[in-house]
Amino acid sequence: MAYSLSTQWLRGVRLGIPRIERYRAAAPSNLLASGEGVARFLYHWQRWGRSDRVRDAVELVLAFYRRLGFRLETTEVAPLFFRLDVAADGQVTPVNLIDTGEGLTQVLAPLIALARAATGIGPRLVALEQPELHLHTDAQVELATSLIDAVNKGAQVTIETHSEVLFAAIQLALARRELQPNMVKLYWVARRPDGASVARPVTLDERGHVDGLWPMDAFDDLLKLKSALYRAYRGGE
Repeated sequence: MAYSLSTQWLRGVRLGIPRIERYRAAAPSNLLASGEGVARFLYHWQRWGRSDRVRDAVELVLAFYRRLGFRLETTEVAPLFFRLDVAADGQVTPVNLIDTGEGLTQVLAPLIALARAATGIGPRLVALEQPELHLHTDAQVELATSLIDAVNKGAQVTIETHSEVLFAAIQLALARRELQPNMVKLYWVARRPDGASVARPVTLDERGHVDGLWPMDAFDDLLKLKSALYRAYRGGE
């Protein structure tokens, strides 16, 4: 029980954000694994948060959207009701966040979890299943930036991911010395002949290079497709 209270876990498929959310008088305390009610954190922080920790948490969340060219804001629509709106750079009239697609709504819960961990508002230990779900590749890169920012501020993050982009962004952060090698632990989960899964440690050096054994077929699907496409261009050679 103590472990569950000291760790924030978010499952891979999270609940969507309502078009209009009902506000509750009490400040949110726990972020559910489903992400339910996540918009209330941002609304409460922006409306009543006054501390430096809260301002830093808000900035970590908003910075992700801003790097993608969006302004995220909370808008009151009636007493006790609000919505999340986004506006692109140069766009005067915002649109509801849920009208931008699944990616920008699904990522809000991981961002809130990272912001809480980075500032000490919530558990410092964060476990995220596929935080990049539904995000375009450029947004996955910016998510990596948010992850790195949170880790450098004291968050401890465990990620289960299938994203080659996210992995490459972490490698680049090591090469740029935005992360130190001792801050990153990588495990490749493989299936044994008996059907059981095993987590094999993979070491990254200070340049982000894989140091030691690496599965020969890791992340090679795209390379195979490009090779097949090239052969097709060449007439099946």
